[in-house]
This record gives sequence, structure tokens and C-alpha cells, in this order.
Amino acid sequence: MLYHMRYRELCFQLRTARHERALSQAALATRSGISRVTIARLETGSAHDTRMSTLSRLCDALGLEIATLPAGARPALEMLLARERERVRRLDRRLGHAVLAARLVTARRKRANAVVARARAVVDRWERERLCSSHYISRWRALLAGPVDRVARTLGLPPEVVRECLLGFVATLTAPPSGLKPEDRSFKQWILESLGEGFARHFMVPFNEKLWQVSLEELTSDWVSWLVPKPSLKDVVNGALGIKDKAFGYNPSFLYPAQGGISALPNAFLPGVKDIVYGSELVEVDSGRRRAVFQDGRTECYDTLVSTMPVPELVRRCTDLPPAIREAAEGLRCVSVYNINLGVARERVSDKHWIYFPEHEYPFYRAGFPMNFSPALGRPGCSSLYVEISHQPDVVTPPAELVAQVRAGLERAGIFRRNDEIVVADVKDIRYAYVLFDRHRARALPAILAELESRGIHSIGRYGRWEHTSMEDAIAQGRQLAGKLRAV
Repeated sequence: MLYHMRYRELCFQLRTARHERALSQAALATRSGISRVTIARLETGSAHDTRMSTLSRLCDALGLEIATLPAGARPALEMLLARERERVRRLDRRLGHAVLAARLVTARRKRANAVVARARAVVDRWERERLCSSHYISRWRALLAGPVDRVARTLGLPPEVVRECLLGFVATLTAPPSGLKPEDRSFKQWILESLGEGFARHFMVPFNEKLWQVSLEELTSDWVSWLVPKPSLKDVVNGALGIKDKAFGYNPSFLYPAQGGISALPNAFLPGVKDIVYGSELVEVDSGRRRAVFQDGRTECYDTLVSTMPVPELVRRCTDLPPAIREAAEGLRCVSVYNINLGVARERVSDKHWIYFPEHEYPFYRAGFPMNFSPALGRPGCSSLYVEISHQPDVVTPPAELVAQVRAGLERAGIFRRNDEIVVADVKDIRYAYVLFDRHRARALPAILAELESRGIHSIGRYGRWEHTSMEDAIAQGRQLAGKLRAV
């Protein structure tokens, strides 16, 4: 319950309530109908002209109530607020330790060792100048003892978070199954039932809401089986203890071309393909007469048409499809991604292949380092990066602003230094980046694809099947369809 209080205390309570419910600002904006910018201003105490109706909608979305303060109750409330401020202060300190741990993990070994050495020197000064208690100094000496990897693990997740994740996961092992079909069970339900409350609160929900840009209640779970494998209890316990005796995930190891980047894969098919026409966009398909019209004026008649373009784009070009099919295709949703490609005038800014960022203080959800895939993917003396920021398809951010946001975030993460020079920056807006697996897709897609196939149009691939699959899946679909068509 929220009582009448000072403005800054109200802002503090709203932020605390959002964190306790594992909601991102974007998710709260969707739930309340209040813009994300307004929520951010409120939480930082800079929105002093906020209307009561706005506060009321936010409180409703957070399950809070607004009431007047009873006479004489202020001292008790002040004490409660003081305790809450102290709790959040300790939480912020622990989060600061977690950020430092992340920097130690992502930084090159020499730089990480230097950071730990400076920290140990600070503890020495505390003892020499008697700035802290002996107990506090002893605790920090223990935290900073040993190699960098051990320090990072010790500073990483607070014990309470580790315990919450472990207990939450154990609870999933004995909980009865929901019995829902994957297309009827939300992604958030899947997370809670498969991984537990702790993993949901501290990673899966914030990361995926950052990636998908919608509430996870809107997404189904019929796509997660291959992409998000469920760990065993042994895997979870080993992870909590820092024991790494097993590679985990759907891509713990991978092959990558030594030269030419990933384009080497599709280019390998070119010698076996004849009569390729480039720079000629498909603008219209008369599926009844089986005729395709292209932007350069060409018209091609066909018996069978194979398309890999996004389903909504294909259906828009098929002018004679039934209205119900066209309307269903318009309802298919996706999330767009800004792909910011950078070249930096410093070698090996990281030794990782890619890193995920669930925290809201970073605008991006993932950063990758192609020069670690292959040395050919970067100039000598430089590092190459790609950084990905999800956004709604109708949201536009200027490229210069995106690059500035990325740079600031990479500096906070300890990957960039303030004096790093960006020698090249290229921003790509991927309109159809990730398909949203929602309930409309589950209902509408089979009918759309069946209607197209009945007219001799085979829509395949990640976007042609409107699914979340890999490059090898797309190749396999092409091969399977080729075999099917040859057999006709």
C-alpha cells in the first residue's frame, strides 16, 4: 500500500515494486499504458508534474493501492521507509559487485588482474589508515583472494540469489505438470515451470522481455524446446558452485568459416545454381494464373513458386488471396533489431565469442566479437564487434544515437575504455529479426501456409515458415522440398 509521502519516496516505492515483480520498464509500460519515458522519469525523481491519474494507473499495474496517511502514523512510516532504503542500498551494493564480476569475466586477463590488484591495494590502505573495521577488511581480503576467476565467482551472484535460483529449480522437479499444450502455455509459464522463480526473476524474464519487447505472457512456448534446453539438477548445482565439467546449451561448440564470414556458407551453393537474377524485387503474384511480376518489368510464369521472404510480405504481394488469409497474415508479429557493427582501434577488447546482457542498464541484449570467430574478421590491431538492440518495428532511433548508447553501455560493462577509438560504425535495421510466437500465429499460420501451397507456392525458411530456426534448418528445408518436387 502506498500512503501519502514525499515525492522522492513515492518514486522509490514504485521502482522497488517493479523490481520485486521482475518487470522491466517496457513491460510495465505495456501493462499500464504509461510511456516508458514517463516511467523512467518517475523512477529517477525528475517527473515532478506527474498527474494523479498516471500514478493511479501505475499503481493498478503493480497491484498497489493509494490511501491517505492516518494521523500520527508518519513516524512509523518513516522508520519503515528507512529500513527499506537500507535494504535497497545493500541490494544496489551487491548488484555493483555483480557488475564488477561481469567486468572481470569479460575483460582480458591482464586487465582483469590489474583491477583485482588495485582492489587489494585499496584494502591494504583501509588497514594501514584504519579506515574500516578489522572484520570488514578480513571479509574483503577473503573475497579478493585467489585467481581472477575465483574472485569473479565470489563477487558474482549474492548468496540469496543463488539460493533462490536453486530452491526454485528444485521446486519445479516435484511440481505437477500443467497439462497445457505448448501453444496454449505462455513462455512465462514455461520459464516458471521449467526453471523456477529464481531463474525467472534474475535472468530469464528480464532478458527475454528486453529481447522480445512484449510481455512474456503474450508468447507461447511451442518454440523453446530446442533453443532453451532444461538443465538437470546436477547441472544447476554445478553452476552454482562454479564447477564447469560440461558444455551446455544448443551451441556450446560450433564451426565457422576461416575466410569470408558466414556468407561462405550460401556462396558454396552458387556453382550448382543457374540463371540467378539480382536486384529485381518481386512486386506482385497472380496465384490463380501462376504469374509473378518483378520490379524491373519482367513477368515470369511458373508451375511452382518457392519463397523465403517473410510471410506477411509474400501474402501482400499475392493480390488474389482470400481476404481472411490476407487479414490473418497482417496479424503476424515480429520484433526488429538494430545490428550495430563496430571496428575499434584496439586488439582483443574481449576474448569471448558473445555475451548476453539481461540488465536494464545496458540498452543491448547481446554483444558479439567476430574477430574471435576468425582472425580474418577484423583488421590487424583492431577488434570487431556486433551489438544488438531489439525494438518495436515502428520505433525509429537515429544511427548516431544508437552508436552513442552502445558505446556508453560497453564502457559500463568494462569492454570499452574511454579512450577507445571507433574506426568504423555501421547500423543495420533488421525489420524481420525474430518472429513472435503468439496465440494468433498458432491459429493463423497453418491456414496461411496451406492456402499458399494449394496455389503452388511453397513458403520455407526461417521467415518463410514464420518460425525461430537456424541456418542449417533452412538448408534442410530447401533440400527436403527439392526432393519432394523432383518426385512429382
